Amino acid sequence: MQIVKWTATGVAAAAATAMVVMGAPAAASPWTTGTGSGPNARGDLSFIALCSSVASFTNHGREQAISRGISEDMMDQAITQANSSGKRYKRKGADTIKYVGDKVWVVLNSNCAVVSTGWN
Repeated sequence: MQIVKWTATGVAAAAATAMVVMGAPAAASPWTTGTGSGPNARGDLSFIALCSSVASFTNHGREQAISRGISEDMMDQAITQANSSGKRYKRKGADTIKYVGDKVWVVLNSNCAVVSTGWN
């Protein structure tokens, strides 16, 4: 099984997104971790730079936020923190990005809608 590791080296320039491929155990998380560098092999991550805040919610995302007591402001703060720290992770095989802040994480789809959220 291969995990594809993504990082954006410049939020303003999504074209600067780099890719590194490394081996991982079969039980690895579906979320890639860390940072890396390498040639820009794919252009399908251009939506990363567009999400600077929550635009809307999926039904599941709204239910998760309500049941876990996470406000939209907390999610926006996590997105801002992740964009500045580089803690954004693409889910393997899905067009979603996990933004990890100091207190909470949030998963956004390509429309910047909340798919899920939770506490760190």
